[in-house]
Amino acid sequence: MPRVYIVKSADPKIKVAYTVDQAAGPGCPNRREDVLLVQHLLRIAWNDVPNSKGFRPPGETQPLKADGIFGPTTARFIKFFQEEAVRRKANCATDGRVDPVATGKPAGSISGTFYTILAMNSARNNRQLANQDDIALDPMFPGDLRKHFYIDWV
Repeated sequence: MPRVYIVKSADPKIKVAYTVDQAAGPGCPNRREDVLLVQHLLRIAWNDVPNSKGFRPPGETQPLKADGIFGPTTARFIKFFQEEAVRRKANCATDGRVDPVATGKPAGSISGTFYTILAMNSARNNRQLANQDDIALDPMFPGDLRKHFYIDWV
């Protein structure tokens, strides 16, 4: 089940981080609730905010549908998000995967790159100032996803 990490951070704007429990992407478990979370974060990243263009793959005219199914459109959105994050100076892997966060570590031990899910959280924090602490306050939040969250302290 997806996790909500309660973060002890020097940055007062960052209080929580949302992460998958199992990886989403090609060849991954792609559990419905993990994919739903990724899709929802990608929907949020789609939006433009002052001084930051949204994460919109070329040719895509609508935000990603959050249906919990990993398919070619979700794969395209993840890959574009990663490539765009790298263009924006985030050290993310561009492998099309969204891996779970190892407690307390911002980068993967194998790739040494910043977790994509944390980059998605950062994009969310830049776009949703009003509901930083509770992602479920977003009107686009998939309603049945909340019951799957597991709260963990970091």
